[in-house]
This record gives sequence, structure tokens and C-alpha cells, in this order.
Amino acid sequence: MRYAIPDVNDFAAFGSALEENQRTSEDLLSSLSSLQERVSSLLGTHSQSLNEAGALRAECARISSLLDCESNARRKADQDNVRLTAENKDFRADNTQLRSEIEAFRDELTKRQGIHQVTREEFTIIENRLLDAERELTDRAIQFDEASTLLKRAQTELDQRSRELSATREKLDNEATAHQLLIETRVARTASRHARWPASTRNAAI
Repeated sequence: MRYAIPDVNDFAAFGSALEENQRTSEDLLSSLSSLQERVSSLLGTHSQSLNEAGALRAECARISSLLDCESNARRKADQDNVRLTAENKDFRADNTQLRSEIEAFRDELTKRQGIHQVTREEFTIIENRLLDAERELTDRAIQFDEASTLLKRAQTELDQRSRELSATREKLDNEATAHQLLIETRVARTASRHARWPASTRNAAI
């Protein structure tokens, strides 16, 4: 029984097939390594996005707490404003009454001076007391006006801070929503790539 000696071309073709198979295997291993690196990178990015979303939620909660504090402060300022307004009315009424009493005292003093011939010294003392009372009333009126101005300024600042905090909270809500959409998109892409990976690997191997 004789065996046919293989042709040199057969050996060359077999060697070429082996080289091609080796190159294909190396390309496949390189693709697998690149895919693993990409998956690791996506997982790291996903974890970072989750951390950022958590930080944004915490910031939103902090802003909400600040807004509650600002609302409480504003309510208290409104209550103080109502109280001061009522006190202002009472004060103006008292002021009017005191001025009327002062005029009555002056008239009475004039009458008594004419009737009883009050000495100059006594008149001066009484006049000074009346002047002191008038100055005190004027000082009280100025202090009340200053307090009202400060209260209005504080209320304006509270309104401004409330608007700024509301704008900040809206911005953070929008950023949190955008981060959530980004996370969901990345997760969907990662799942889609994992679903296609086995089929592409089999085709490359064949």
C-alpha cells in the first residue's frame, strides 16, 4: 500500500490557514480586552453618576430646608410688621393725645400765671419740662420710623433670598432630572451592548 506524498502547496496552505487562525484569535482577544476595558469604564462612570445624583438630591433637600426657614422668617416678619403697624397707630393716637394735653397744660399755665403771678423760675422749669416732653415724643417718633424702615428692608431682603433659593432649587431639580436621564441612557446602552456581545464573538470565532 502506497501513501501519496503531500504537495508543498498543501503545506503552505495549511500554514497560511494556521497563521490566519492565529491572527483571528489575537484580534478576538484584543477585542475582548477592549470590550472589558469599555465595560469597566462604563461601570465607573455609572457609579460616579449615581454619586452625583445622590449629592444633588441632598442639595435639593438642603435648599428645601432653607426655603422652609426663609418662609418661617418671612411669616414672622409679616407678623412683626402687623404688630408694629398696630403699635404705630396706638403710638400716633397717644402722641396726638399727649400734644393736646401739652397745649392744655400751656393754656392752664398761662391762666395760672396771670391769676397767681407765677414766678419766672417756676415758669421756666415747667416750660423746660414741656420742651423735654416734646423732644422725647419726637425721639420716639424718629425711632419708630427707623424701626419701620429696617423692618421693610429686612422683608425686602427675605423676599430676594426666597426668590434666589427658589431659582436654585429649580436649577438643581433640572440637573437631577438630566443626570437621571443620563444614567438610564447609559444603563440601556450597556445592556444593549451586552446583549449583542455573544453573537459578535461567535461570528468572529467562525
